[in-house]
Amino acid sequence: MDDANVLYGPRVDELYGQQDSPLGAHLPLLISTLLITLGWLTVAPPSGLAGASGEGSPIPTMTVTSTSFLGAYFFILQMLFRRYVRSDLGPKAYTHVTLRVLCTTVLAWMLGLLPGSAAGGSTGVLVLAFFTGIVPDTAFVVLQDFLRSTLIFKDRIHALTERCPLSDLEGITLYDRARFLEEGVENVENLAHHSLIDLMLWTRMPTPRLLDLVDQSILYLHVVNPRLDSSGRENEKSLPDDLGLLRRYGLRTATDLLCAYKLYKDDPKQRDALLGLLDAGDEKGPPRLKVIHDVMEDDDWVCWLTHWHQRTQLALKVHSLEDFSLRGHRTLAPEPDKVAPTLVKAA
Repeated sequence: MDDANVLYGPRVDELYGQQDSPLGAHLPLLISTLLITLGWLTVAPPSGLAGASGEGSPIPTMTVTSTSFLGAYFFILQMLFRRYVRSDLGPKAYTHVTLRVLCTTVLAWMLGLLPGSAAGGSTGVLVLAFFTGIVPDTAFVVLQDFLRSTLIFKDRIHALTERCPLSDLEGITLYDRARFLEEGVENVENLAHHSLIDLMLWTRMPTPRLLDLVDQSILYLHVVNPRLDSSGRENEKSLPDDLGLLRRYGLRTATDLLCAYKLYKDDPKQRDALLGLLDAGDEKGPPRLKVIHDVMEDDDWVCWLTHWHQRTQLALKVHSLEDFSLRGHRTLAPEPDKVAPTLVKAA
């Protein structure tokens, strides 16, 4: 029991709170509840509870701050429901709620400084504030474009958008990205080189979905990113969309490319056609896709992903419970190679 406490005690305390703490895991819940209560007081203050239609219905106050809180509250409800379905409602979930409300409030105050947002804000600014609560990156883009439109800050504001966003991966949702953020995964590179075992244990995402996202991220990093040019700046027209080209051929992940090369490597015609997909025809040196294939085989998690996709004899054959019992354990053992009988020549 002592060994178990030493090995797993810190992990349990991190997830559920310390046993000797008076609040433990309830402190993030209390703080998030307090902030949500304050947020609803800004949306429907007590002075408006009795004056709407004679029925005591609240009168919402539509300001930039209140509408941004409504957007954050909409996101929080959706996120908590999904975490509840996955049995993943821990202290991190309510800490995320607190962080979302605070960050949304700060961004709403900044949006309130934009032209046309005074005196309660125009309809466009209010809608923008609502979507800021759902996707805070929306406010970053708007504020950045506003500063770049002025001559003073035109060349002094660096890009705040993520160069390798998780949204470029197929099948990932807004709430999956929020869950990854709690584990320190902010972009595609972080996902490709994060501890896969920790993600499987802590995110409670279905393992096939999680492995597919990691598999996509590995291929994404090795293929040219269409968002960047050779100088590292955003320029979608400077380079072809090589990742989109591979996806049109069904090569979505790193293991897809490894599997396709394995199938066609014995056929020179098909192999050369596969390896020449990313070449323009006038490039010197080995095919780019062959180099990508070779370096990708040495990636951190490729061998684990390949092992996951391999079909073993146990998966191909239909077994019964008797096969796994002590009485029938010999049925799973491979049969010994049959030795051909020797022919004895008669004298």
